[in-house]
Amino acid sequence: QFKVSLKSFLGPLIEEDLLDTVKAQMDTAGRGGAASLALLALLLTACGILTVFCWCCTSPGNPKAQVHRCACCTWCCGCWYLFLAFLVGGLLNLVVVPLSSFCLILEDLDGEILRDISATANLDFEGAVGDMAISLVENCLNPPPNANVNPVLLDIIKTTDSDGNKVSMNQAVVGSVTSQINDQFDAISLDSGGLALADTEELQMLIGTLRNLSMDEMMLPAESLASNSDFTAMLAEERLQNYMITSTSCTDGTFYGIDSFVANLSNYGTLETHASCAKKVTCSGTQQNACDAANRFIDLKQQLLSVETFKCKYFKDALGQKCDLLYMTYDASTDTYSNDC
Repeated sequence: QFKVSLKSFLGPLIEEDLLDTVKAQMDTAGRGGAASLALLALLLTACGILTVFCWCCTSPGNPKAQVHRCACCTWCCGCWYLFLAFLVGGLLNLVVVPLSSFCLILEDLDGEILRDISATANLDFEGAVGDMAISLVENCLNPPPNANVNPVLLDIIKTTDSDGNKVSMNQAVVGSVTSQINDQFDAISLDSGGLALADTEELQMLIGTLRNLSMDEMMLPAESLASNSDFTAMLAEERLQNYMITSTSCTDGTFYGIDSFVANLSNYGTLETHASCAKKVTCSGTQQNACDAANRFIDLKQQLLSVETFKCKYFKDALGQKCDLLYMTYDASTDTYSNDC
């Protein structure tokens, strides 16, 4: 109940950017209001000075209409200006005095005051929930002066363990989870019988997969190509439509390679020469549109095979040759490594 009340009361004050937004709006409105009042005061002052100047320029027996008109304007507008200024000042007092009193209450807020006002505010601070609420106020909202307090929320919130003892959530969650994780690692150490992680069958399988896997085989056309009008005719041709999922590798693997695609494409014309396995054809026959679409598909493969965007970095040995850490061995008698990189 206290958490709900506290959240509904203080929640808007801790929302992201709320205080900055309110402060910016108040600064803008305050400066604008103060500038407006100052400008009105200057206008009234100028009107009063003009009245005095006109009066000084009036000769005896020759009154001027400007004098009493300026004076009337100054007095009438001055009365309304005073009414506006006192109204704004009164509204500010109505706002400032309660807020200042509220700040003074919050400054002295502690567990004793919360228990005193609990009956009037219809709040229950008895039991474990009340203790946690009071601890939250005294440690987070209003810590003691000159106290080196850096509270952790999980240390403030209490719960009951399986034995009925009261423990903090930090002990219940962090402590128990850490203990379970450590127990699992201890069990692995006991069951492994001294077997090194590098010698396990699973890790060896992973190393073999990474070593033998060709990244070219994993580079496949985007699905959006199927809806691209440049390749619609290729998808309509039965002997070519299955090769829309062709990898960038020349040879077949999990997916079709470029060689298989080019072999089928050669039925639609004469193969052209190219430095890579991605060869286009000089189209001939009745399936001109399908052949042209397939050549555009080969253009994409040629671009991928010729760009230098992708770099594969290798380890090198002392002679500058490519080497593999898989073949590095350790000689315990001499405490040296051979075939290292």
